[in-house]
Amino acid sequence: MLRSVGAPVNPRFFPPGGAPGSRLRGGAETEPADLSAWLRTRWLGRSRVYHGVTGSTQDEARRLAENGAPHGLLVWAGEQTAGRGRMARGWQSPARAGLWFSVVLRPAQAAERLGSLPLAAGAAVGLALDGLAPGRVRLKWPNDVLLDGRKVAGILVEGHAVDGNIEHAVVGVGVNLARPPQGFDAEIRDTAAAMADATGEPPRAARTLAAILGRLEDAYDELLAAGPAAARARWLTLADTIGREVVAHVGVEELRGTAVDLDPTGNLVILVDGRRRIISYGEIHHLR
Repeated sequence: MLRSVGAPVNPRFFPPGGAPGSRLRGGAETEPADLSAWLRTRWLGRSRVYHGVTGSTQDEARRLAENGAPHGLLVWAGEQTAGRGRMARGWQSPARAGLWFSVVLRPAQAAERLGSLPLAAGAAVGLALDGLAPGRVRLKWPNDVLLDGRKVAGILVEGHAVDGNIEHAVVGVGVNLARPPQGFDAEIRDTAAAMADATGEPPRAARTLAAILGRLEDAYDELLAAGPAAARARWLTLADTIGREVVAHVGVEELRGTAVDLDPTGNLVILVDGRRRIISYGEIHHLR
């Protein structure tokens, strides 16, 4: 589940303590300095880079990681022009409409132990957003975050391994806080949501980011200490996939069945014609 992968625009680097904050029109928080009032993490996000506009925070964070960026570095953008998610899909990331960020992790752990990091990250984001819309946020395997059944946030985890150990991992998160002024793109119009659909006013960006980083730090530390069982338990608290009829696309194979559980490492278990099948990667669709 941990994907292996092999130029910033005027970045601004903020070490712990940050710098004087600023705001865009409309009052939306845009710089990590606005995060300082809310952030309660020990190490995650304490070093940070902010871009008003960048291509992809994921690409920027990966570049910085390859050049020695510290564990816990946060790369946050007000807007992405080339945001991307799982399966190489684009991610609509306009200004003043959401949270677009990536974090650098240096676990120095065997790749197998970090296989559940995408699951842990999805659960962390889901639990943070559930605090804003209790009972309305759920998780679609492996780490899509749903609001009232529509996708409100996505997570992309990419890692670089050396001799079987994860040298660094980059966790990218996109959260729709408000609907884009021009609306969602046509291909996702019927499946996308924004947190403002539940909260009325878009949630404050810095406060929401601080809540997500707090949950993500806890989930990461727990994963390293307790292993995949911890990520599985967190994820199941918001599971929307379990018990549903699903279609799983795994390579060229299409499987139709009922999602019944996660195995101990976080893979999806589905019943297909009475037989248990284990899905470790691929795309699934909930059937209504």
